[in-house]
Amino acid sequence: MHLLREHAYANSPFYRRFHKGREDRPLDELPVLSNSLLMEHFDEIVTDPLVRLADVEDHVASLRGLELFGGQIEGSALERTE
Repeated sequence: MHLLREHAYANSPFYRRFHKGREDRPLDELPVLSNSLLMEHFDEIVTDPLVRLADVEDHVASLRGLELFGGQIEGSALERTE
């Protein structure tokens, strides 16, 4: 878990702000990330600069089965939540 958190802090501007001053706190002491906050700050949260909300939404809208997003990330038409 420590490596995952380090990766998030190093690669996500959102998590650097969201957990500022709490980087070494246990998980149960960190603020909860709501779905609405996740969607509002999606592009700052993801740690892969090639993954952007608009592109993900376009990809999901065009899914017909199991397909790769950006040739790397598998997506499924069954995963849509509208």
